Amino acid sequence: MAHSVITLYHDRTTTVTSDFLLLRGVSKILGRRERFALDDIVAFRLREATEYPYGRVPEWGISDDNVWFVKDPQRWRRRSAIELVLQDGRAIGFTPAHAARVAEILETRGVKRSS
Repeated sequence: MAHSVITLYHDRTTTVTSDFLLLRGVSKILGRRERFALDDIVAFRLREATEYPYGRVPEWGISDDNVWFVKDPQRWRRRSAIELVLQDGRAIGFTPAHAARVAEILETRGVKRSS
C-alpha cells in the first residue's frame, strides 16, 4: 500500500504535512516556495515578537541573528515566529498564523526544539 501524505496545518505562507514543511516567499527573487523534508530540519525555536529588536518580528530578509525571514504580507499582525535550523546550515524564519500550533506539530513529528 502506498504512503499518503497528510496535511496537518495550512495557512497563507505555511503548510505542514506528515513528511515536509512548505514555505512560500523563501527566495530572494520572486518569493518562490520551498519544500523542506522534516528529516532535514535539525531544530527549531519559537520566538515572541518582544524578543526581537524593537519588539517586532523582522521584515523579509536577514534578521539580527542571521536568520532569513520569508516574505509574509501579514507579518505586522503576527506576535510569534518560528526559526528553523536546517542540515545544510541555513536558518529560516517564518510567521505562521498559529505559531504555537506549528511548533507543537513539529515536536510531535520528531523535530528537536531549541531555546
